[in-house]
Amino acid sequence: MTFISFYFLVFLTAVAVVYFIVPAKARWVVLLAASLIFYAKAGLSYLPFMMGTAAITYVGARMISGIHERAALALASEERKDEKKAIRRKEKRSARKVMWIVVAVVLAYLIYTKFARKVAALFFAAASGGSPALTVIIPLGISYYTFSTIGYVLDVYWKRYPAEKNFFRYLLYVCYFPHILQGPIARYDRLGFQFRELHYFDYRRVCFGVQLALWGVFQKLVIADRFGPFVTNVLANYQNASGSLLLFTMFLYAVQLYTDFSGCVDIARGMSQIFGIEIEQNFRQPYFATSVDDFWRRWHITLGAWFRDYLYMPVSISGFVKKFSRAMRKKFGAVAGQNTTTVCALILVWIATGLWHGTGWNYMLWGAWQGGIIILSVILKPVYPKMLKVLHFDPDSPEFHVFRILRTFLLCGIIPRTFVKAPSLGAAAVILKKMLTSPGLGVFRHTVFTYGLGKMEFLIGFAGLFLLFLTSVMKERGWQIRAHLAGRNLVFRWSIYLFLFFFVILCGKYGPGYNAASFIYMGF
Repeated sequence: MTFISFYFLVFLTAVAVVYFIVPAKARWVVLLAASLIFYAKAGLSYLPFMMGTAAITYVGARMISGIHERAALALASEERKDEKKAIRRKEKRSARKVMWIVVAVVLAYLIYTKFARKVAALFFAAASGGSPALTVIIPLGISYYTFSTIGYVLDVYWKRYPAEKNFFRYLLYVCYFPHILQGPIARYDRLGFQFRELHYFDYRRVCFGVQLALWGVFQKLVIADRFGPFVTNVLANYQNASGSLLLFTMFLYAVQLYTDFSGCVDIARGMSQIFGIEIEQNFRQPYFATSVDDFWRRWHITLGAWFRDYLYMPVSISGFVKKFSRAMRKKFGAVAGQNTTTVCALILVWIATGLWHGTGWNYMLWGAWQGGIIILSVILKPVYPKMLKVLHFDPDSPEFHVFRILRTFLLCGIIPRTFVKAPSLGAAAVILKKMLTSPGLGVFRHTVFTYGLGKMEFLIGFAGLFLLFLTSVMKERGWQIRAHLAGRNLVFRWSIYLFLFFFVILCGKYGPGYNAASFIYMGF
């Protein structure tokens, strides 16, 4: 039961009706029941693992919070400075011990699900010449709820807020069904706190939610699912494709990946708005980014923010990195010392980001590429102004702004994604070489319609892409599109709504071979 199936529409409607019928104080219970049903429908075998993660992190956070509370009481009644220092040391030591145990246990199963099959297959293949039949249960959304729960435990450890006392309310935060499939990665103080509030029916908010969800369905069905089979077919026959066709294909893959992932998140945010629950934005026009680090502030925003807050910052202020940075500062100067701190943290962040997406060498190369460019930009930052001056580039000109957007799209949207989408790393090397050395424009014109998409299919797909581009430009310029439409007259407003609805119904990619369950980022 995925977001774009008929059964899910019936399920969501039923949940919304019950949600607004029951008293406001009990509405979070409806969401909890709906979330557990949704998760169990995906597979009953997944449920114990998700519930186990919730239970472990709930108990651990309560223990940490209890340590903090007892220490605060002891400090309030103690006047001697040496005793207060001893109390703080004991508090930190005890809380840290619990925190590390909880994080290690929760993280261990995530690592196990990502590596167990591959490691076992390699071991048995080397030992006996064959690979074993290893069954590993990979729960739905494990990467997302694992990161959410680890972030919650660390926030309680750092005293950002006290632990949630109601286990079932915390369980709702873990398994809340709109965001369990593909995120965003939730923070408890931004999502969990909302379940304590009373939410009432609001016609304008419900309309906004439906509109956002419909926009997500449009991105998924009209654009992503239309271009997906074409991308797959071309890359499966990359040896016979020209460089221009492969470049065009990787452009369409960048579009497909964005509209698939962004579409799912918009559906999730839209349906959550119906209930009065706001989920964090996960995309902000990433293909308008002007640098790689800007791209990662716009793409999968909650993942980048999670790594920044829970990995980058702790590593940056760790004792080892500080010591290393001081040594580099003494030997090479202040700039080198500062860059050392940044580079050390970035290396770990991008190793972790690559492993989060997948365990193959292609994902490691993908992470190394993204992180390497950001690290290189940090090191060369003082050189940029001089380079622009020598080349007579005006950094504030519209032309240079467009150049930076195209450059970033190539560096983030085309090259690294070739590593992970190509059948192998060898194939990725061939594809990149062809894109650079053998354009074959004439061959492109004759072969583009032989990979599963005809002229009409391309026309519909690019019409949808043009509509997406227009709305992205408006949002980039600060337009609140739904609020703007709500202020227009009834006829104009409903003309837009009906046009989008029938465009999805008539032009959505359905038919034989269509699989509504194949959201790309459900695999992470």
